Amino acid sequence: MDSFLAAASFQETTRVLTEAATNGQVDELRGLKENVIIGRLIPARFDETEEGRAKLGLDKLDNELNLLDNPDFGTINSENGINSDITELSSNQKNIPDDDVLD
Repeated sequence: MDSFLAAASFQETTRVLTEAATNGQVDELRGLKENVIIGRLIPARFDETEEGRAKLGLDKLDNELNLLDNPDFGTINSENGINSDITELSSNQKNIPDDDVLD
């Protein structure tokens, strides 16, 4: 069944909507155009394969969220007063060559 909302969006709007109403048609809102017309989210999804998650950067996000789930995250080390998690994160980012560091 074709979407009468999609058809009404570009040709004889009144006639298309009147016929749909008198015939008791139901638009299943499966397409992009009809969902945009009524203001709903479009029917879209992302690739949940390992490659798809990597393209979207979701693996990195999952790792960061797992760090936040750690019950010790955000605790202060009593010896030096430095958050050990922040130190750990910073040490992971020290792979910048020295010649790229601004003086």
